[in-house]
Amino acid sequence: MAKHAGNALSVAGMIFGAGIFTGILNGTGIMQAMGNSMIGIVPKGWGMHLSIITAIFSVPLTFF
Repeated sequence: MAKHAGNALSVAGMIFGAGIFTGILNGTGIMQAMGNSMIGIVPKGWGMHLSIITAIFSVPLTFF
């Protein structure tokens, strides 16, 4: 258990941090603006393939 505790705690801390960050920004409009800016980057033709693109890139980008 001690062997993996560092990795598990860092992931759990990152998840809690993201939740706190989202909760703080909720209702300010910043989250909506961030989402709209991300949508603006993706070409319209990629819309129906976005789930496949996300699946392919999520595995290697998880390590970064």
